Amino acid sequence: MFSQIQGLFMTMRLWDILDILVVAFFLYRIYILIRDTRATALLKGLVFLGILTVLAGWLQLHVVSWILDKLMTVLIVALPVVFQPELRRALEQIGRGKFYVSSRVMNEVEWDHVIDDVVSASSRLNQIKSVSARRRGR
Repeated sequence: MFSQIQGLFMTMRLWDILDILVVAFFLYRIYILIRDTRATALLKGLVFLGILTVLAGWLQLHVVSWILDKLMTVLIVALPVVFQPELRRALEQIGRGKFYVSSRVMNEVEWDHVIDDVVSASSRLNQIKSVSARRRGR
């Protein structure tokens, strides 16, 4: 096993490492784009179906494998329709050059919620501190 890994590293070139890093970067940016969207749940479902397809093939469940194979074909056609908003947003960000920088900018309403939460947490911590100080003073 160790000799196989060593052989892999011996045949690896600098361009291979660069290739892996570029793919990892793009996969990470795609993950950031869909992290807080409904696409996350859909991707979990697709991963589950993929695992189920591999498992059915491994267990030689021919009918289940056939059904899952046909389902995967339909899903390949349906994915662009389902992910249309996310795909459009990603293409817009690439066009604006914002694919490489953080795409999460809060609007005024979100800032108001953050400020309210911080103020609420601060006042709650102050109350806890006051109660704790009174208990120590007894």
